[in-house]
Amino acid sequence: MRIGVQSPVLHTNRHHPDRPRVGISAGQRGARGAYGDAVAFFRDEDEASRLPPLRHVASQAVEEGYRLVAPDGVLTPVVEQVQWMDSHPSGPGTHVMVSFEDGTNVEFPFDVPLTMLWYAEPRPVSADEIAATVPVRWGLPAAPWM
Repeated sequence: MRIGVQSPVLHTNRHHPDRPRVGISAGQRGARGAYGDAVAFFRDEDEASRLPPLRHVASQAVEEGYRLVAPDGVLTPVVEQVQWMDSHPSGPGTHVMVSFEDGTNVEFPFDVPLTMLWYAEPRPVSADEIAATVPVRWGLPAAPWM
C-alpha cells in the first residue's frame, strides 16, 4: 500500500449538484503521511437532511459553519471558530469563546441554550420560526482569545 500525498475526493452535493464539496474519503481518513494527525471535516449532507434545520444546542456544543439565533431575533454571521477556554478565571470547562466571520467574539458560559442554523441551509425557515427560538441568555462580547 502506497502512503503519500492523497488528494481530497470530490463528493456530490445533492442539494446543489453544480457545486461539488470536497472531503476526505473513508480510506484516506486513517492514513498518516501528508495529512499527519489532521482530520478533514465536512458536513454530512445526508445526515443533516434528517435533522431539523434549526438545531437546539448548549453553548459548548456550537459548531463551526452554523449561524446562531441572536437575542434580537436575527441570525449572526457564520461561526468561524469555537474555543473552549481552559484558562478562564472560573476554571477549565466552564466557558467557550465563539468567533464569527465578521471578527466579533462572544464568550458564553457552558450550558446556555442556543439555536443554530447551517449557513447554507437549503430548506426554508421562516422569520417566525427563527423568532420563536430567541435565546433567553446570551454571552458577553469579548476580545479575540490568544
